[in-house]
Amino acid sequence: RVPAPLASNMTLNVTAADGAGRYPPSAASVQFLNRLTDPYNRLVSVDDGVQTYQLNRSGYWKVTALGASGGESLESLPNTARRGGFGAKVWGTFYFQATDRINVVVGQSGRHRPA
Repeated sequence: RVPAPLASNMTLNVTAADGAGRYPPSAASVQFLNRLTDPYNRLVSVDDGVQTYQLNRSGYWKVTALGASGGESLESLPNTARRGGFGAKVWGTFYFQATDRINVVVGQSGRHRPA
């Protein structure tokens, strides 16, 4: 039997912090932003860009992921530069136990790269 959904405020805000391009966010920047945005301080660790969170309540959690835009190419020939692609948005509702740990990897926006 699946339990009824709990309060709709069971969300977790995760950020790329200072990560960009192929470089993951630093643990210090993720921890700093987490203290500002998460009153429950559920962040457990940050290791090479992988953020681990300990959930504080069992129930249905709405998870939304926003993909970052791609970087632009800067070609040397006239009219050949390409814009980076747009990011995507996906979401779903998942049931988690209060003791679950989830690992999150947040994509960073791309950087400009010459050809």
